[in-house]
Amino acid sequence: MFMKKVLCVILSIIILAFLGVMLIMDRQQKNRQAEHIEQLKKEARSYEKEIEQIRLEIEERRKEAAASSEVSSAIIGFVPTSVVDIEMVKEIKAELQFTPLIVLDCALEEYMLQGIAQAAMIEGYDLIFSGMTFDAGVLEKADNIRNFMNENGYNKESAFFLEQGCDTPENREQLKQHGYKNMVRYSESFDSGIDDSGDPFISYDFIRDSKADVNYIKKVVSAHSYIVMTFNFSDIYNGVVEQTDIAVFLGAVEKSVASNTMKYMDLAGAFNAVVEKDRVAKENEEYVEELLKKYGLYEFKDKYPNQLSGGMRQRAALIRTLATKPKILLLDEAFSALDYQTRIMVTNDIF
Repeated sequence: MFMKKVLCVILSIIILAFLGVMLIMDRQQKNRQAEHIEQLKKEARSYEKEIEQIRLEIEERRKEAAASSEVSSAIIGFVPTSVVDIEMVKEIKAELQFTPLIVLDCALEEYMLQGIAQAAMIEGYDLIFSGMTFDAGVLEKADNIRNFMNENGYNKESAFFLEQGCDTPENREQLKQHGYKNMVRYSESFDSGIDDSGDPFISYDFIRDSKADVNYIKKVVSAHSYIVMTFNFSDIYNGVVEQTDIAVFLGAVEKSVASNTMKYMDLAGAFNAVVEKDRVAKENEEYVEELLKKYGLYEFKDKYPNQLSGGMRQRAALIRTLATKPKILLLDEAFSALDYQTRIMVTNDIF
């Protein structure tokens, strides 16, 4: 009986000692963790400025992306019938922050075109040639007015507003032979880009009161393109469009600009943006092809994901990430499905 009591006491002491040791070890571990966390915090402080700089760069990129070609660009154009209409353009523009594009209709007499061009140049407006019909006479008149403009200090690249009924491959080729490589052409879907000859084009539309509504603006915004929104003064004089209709429409455009869903752009800026967008697209395509070849996926570029192995899908995901040339990569076991050689290659590319 006595021995049982002694054994119980000894067992209790052993258990208490064990619990005490465990408690001490747990406390020591927590202390070590706390010290380690504090050490990490101290080390992290030295990177705070760098992290803040990276954060600011990311925010700047986000703003740049919001202001990029992801939003549609509006060029506001007017087709005057006489030099008097330039005064009306000034009145319509008022305080709005866009550069009017004056469309010179080469169906007018040459002296009238000279007067319109002169008045527009004085105001600093952009100019483009056009014609309701297209023939040798229109081209000759456009060439003459172009020479007149150059002699009077207009040094911007010449462009031609090719109306829908005149937009044929033959006419486009003839225009290019006369030096009009930049063109404004009709497109129902507001397409802009580079043609087969490697020259830029942007789209246009004539604005009449039936289109001056929210739905039309939404269509333009969703196009993510470059559009010459054109008002023809002959429509005003014929009663098709009221000057108040133009003001209402431009007010709707102004709201879209203020909300960053659309932006104003001048003609030269639009053509340059189209060229730059095409250049970047080609560079990106070449870069992606280079990555596909480097990681052994070029032969499988047209395959669906379910036709690739796990390692191939992992490489494809990495290529998709690297294709944007990011400054920062957040990866979670990104190399787990890669073979050793590919893992080394990808690690060198990332770091």
